[in-house]
Amino acid sequence: MNLKKFRAGPCLLKPAIAFAALLASLPCAEAGIVFTNFQSGIGGIEDIENVGLNPQSLAANFIPNGDFTMTDAQVKVQENGTALATFNLSLFTDNGGLPGALIGVIGGGTAPTGAFGIVDVNSPAFPLFMGASYWLVGTPAASGSDVEWTSLGFPGAPSAFTTDATGASGWGNANATSFQFQIDGTQAPTPEPASFALCGIGLAAACLTWRFRGKGTATAPPQTAA
Repeated sequence: MNLKKFRAGPCLLKPAIAFAALLASLPCAEAGIVFTNFQSGIGGIEDIENVGLNPQSLAANFIPNGDFTMTDAQVKVQENGTALATFNLSLFTDNGGLPGALIGVIGGGTAPTGAFGIVDVNSPAFPLFMGASYWLVGTPAASGSDVEWTSLGFPGAPSAFTTDATGASGWGNANATSFQFQIDGTQAPTPEPASFALCGIGLAAACLTWRFRGKGTATAPPQTAA
């Protein structure tokens, strides 16, 4: 074994660590608000319900102003009387100004009793694209669920209604009721030119160190006895 070559390997450790530190210094994904129209007041009320012969699901429309990965959805709701306070939220595509196909289930929540409050439901990492139209859909979680969702959101957001308790079909009545809600997500930051330059310098330094160390470990040819 050529011990000189073996010992030269650790000489790359310092530039490798420096390069890793440069990569770690690059900006990470930033949390942001995709859309919000929360207001302090309470407006008109519509029900997410599955009580008796009158089931109803509700939907609110939003358009992201950038590319995001969704993290959660928040709605301002309350339990209606003594009914079950459970509901589900889902994300749908847009189909001609109404909810279209299901993208995925966000999760379930429980509305507060006696007063309106904001319920935060964590979401799977759904990609949201700038300029695309999406629908936040609220459906009753069980038979007997009845949750009130307040309007008066600003800026306004189109809303829709269906008598399908699953939200799968029958959407209509698109209007400007503007239910109050918020969509949160993370957004990949745009690296500054200086960050790219630092990475380039670190990579170049590691390569040059490897090159020169490699030259310095050349093995001398064996000498023959006189």
